[in-house]
Amino acid sequence: MNLPNKLTVCRLAMPLVVMPCLLKDFPYSKTLALAFFAIASVTDFLDGHIARKHGLVTDFGKLMDPLADKILVCSVLICFTAMYWKNGIVAPWMVVAIVGRDLVVTGLRMAGLSRGAVLGAHAIGKHKTAWQMIAIVTMLFYLVFSSDLNFGGPYMEYFRIATHVLFWLVSILTLFSGFYYLVKYKSFYLDNA
Repeated sequence: MNLPNKLTVCRLAMPLVVMPCLLKDFPYSKTLALAFFAIASVTDFLDGHIARKHGLVTDFGKLMDPLADKILVCSVLICFTAMYWKNGIVAPWMVVAIVGRDLVVTGLRMAGLSRGAVLGAHAIGKHKTAWQMIAIVTMLFYLVFSSDLNFGGPYMEYFRIATHVLFWLVSILTLFSGFYYLVKYKSFYLDNA
């Protein structure tokens, strides 16, 4: 197993570390969650960069790299939903929209592959991913400040509201992105209906 694939496997295991940090309260647990999420994000960049630069692109990497990303993001979002009743930021429907959209687009990609077509990432999908990562990191910082550092006062309430609005934006962008893929590639599922 080459180095990029080892990094991908490490990222696959990262939710096992991040999730307990988010769901349990112990000293600096949210700071550790943010640190591990940042490490996972760096490995995501590194494995692709190393694989392309040194000609180490493999079928395993092509399949598992995006899957590792989805598993990490989905696990963090599910943890945020578990915290919803405490902080009111990431509502369950938001996570269902984000995860559901990813499953639909993955299904369309598989349908495309069965026809010999490759569904590349479109600008709307890239924007969705970028804003999703911004929202997740913002939420992690909010948790660090409110839980580990015990910041309070009106500024933390503004931070909470801003984070909630950011997740609304991501949810709407996610739904729009999913609708775009469904319309653009409707032949993949209408022709076989």
